[in-house]
Amino acid sequence: MRTCSWVILLLALVGCSPPTITKKQYDQRYQEAVNLHNTLVGHAHYQGSKEGYDYFCFEPVGAPSRHARIKEGEVALTRRFPYTQDRKNWTPAPPDWAAATNIVIQAGATNTKF
Repeated sequence: MRTCSWVILLLALVGCSPPTITKKQYDQRYQEAVNLHNTLVGHAHYQGSKEGYDYFCFEPVGAPSRHARIKEGEVALTRRFPYTQDRKNWTPAPPDWAAATNIVIQAGATNTKF
C-alpha cells in the first residue's frame, strides 16, 4: 500500500510540470496564439526561467491557454528573470523574426508571404 501511495504522488508531481517543447514547436504555438493576420490577436507570455528551462504561456483567442517550457537559450530573450506565476510580472514572448526576410510588402496590397 505504501508503494502505491508513492507512485500516485510521483505521478501527481510529474503532471504539474508543463510539457517540454522544441524551438520549432515554440514557433508554431506562437503563430497559433498570436495570429497577426486576424482581427483578434492572442498573446504569448514569457513567465521566467527555472532549472534550465524558459517557461511560456500561449493564449490564442477563443481557445484555452497552454503552458510549455523550452530549454533555456533556444528562444532569444532580451531579459531573463526567475520563474513566477504572478501574471503581472510576465513579459510578451518574442516572435521568431528569422522568417521576416521572406515577407514582401506591396503598395495597395495586403501583407502576405509570396
